[in-house]
Amino acid sequence: MSQIPIIIKDCNGNDLELGIIMNIVVDGYNICYKTTGTGDKTVVILQGWGTDLGVYDSVAGVIDGSRYRVIQFDFPGFGSSDEPKEPWDDHQAGSQREHPF
Repeated sequence: MSQIPIIIKDCNGNDLELGIIMNIVVDGYNICYKTTGTGDKTVVILQGWGTDLGVYDSVAGVIDGSRYRVIQFDFPGFGSSDEPKEPWDDHQAGSQREHPF
């Protein structure tokens, strides 16, 4: 599992860590996901069809990171996750979402 911190500069030039991008292998697929926050409760943000994990950064940004850990991930075939080994459609992707991991 690799970890890449996401760091930007604020308007004063200070580093702000926005989260950590990681990869994990699930059912033979390299899945990219991002975590933010350090809370003891977890919120998982699921992407929409045709998007990637970054689309909901604004949603993750308003969740209190001191109370919640936020996980965003790319489903197979989206963003930085591996492409499916065989073509699949939205019905097959939906069944994957019912039990993605």
